[in-house]
Amino acid sequence: MHKILILLILFPLVWACKQEKEKPYAPKPKEWKNSGKLTSIDYKDPHLAFIPKDTITAGGWKIQYFVKDDSTRYNDLYIKWSKGDRIGIFKYKDVLLMRSYFIPQYAGENKTHLFLEHGCATSCWAVLVLSKGIKPQAIDFTYVSDFSIKYGRVVYLPEMSYGMESFDVAVFDLNTNTQKLVHFKNICKIIEEIDCLDSVLFKKNSLHLFASLISTETDEIIRESYQVIFPK
Repeated sequence: MHKILILLILFPLVWACKQEKEKPYAPKPKEWKNSGKLTSIDYKDPHLAFIPKDTITAGGWKIQYFVKDDSTRYNDLYIKWSKGDRIGIFKYKDVLLMRSYFIPQYAGENKTHLFLEHGCATSCWAVLVLSKGIKPQAIDFTYVSDFSIKYGRVVYLPEMSYGMESFDVAVFDLNTNTQKLVHFKNICKIIEEIDCLDSVLFKKNSLHLFASLISTETDEIIRESYQVIFPK
């Protein structure tokens, strides 16, 4: 009888301890002080948990994500890239109000630049390029068709191409910090104009563009190609 009573008393205690042990620990996010300073990402905060983690590239560059400790903490994102005394900060306004794929993530590097990919619309892709110079600068290319980390070139649609009257493609050479504009003879009638560009072939001193367009005279599909030459 005594053994039965002891078991009846111990069973609820053991069960309660087990339940307490299995209860998941939910860490609390840090408290905001409204200091107005940049602060590292608190991944315990559910509003910030989707932001990519900091990284160090093979070349020794740090890529870090920050928010500002003020009313914009859940709106704006700051991306800092640094190595030694070379430091750059890129502010991406209101990106935290959008889906996670809008946030730039590290894609690769060459000797002079870092490349981060991100979305810019439902059918739009972008690349954020961060320079490694003495005064690091950022360029955010949108409506990107393709880019080459190896050769430091980005192919994208310029704003002037958004229309049915013409089809233009821009090629930006990061090595010389110059843009070349390619004007195709025929037109693109697809809503997402970037899809008219079939492929891009990157080479050391040249670049080939291949597009399927509509003839301005017969409405037939015309395949055009252009070669862009770069200085040796």
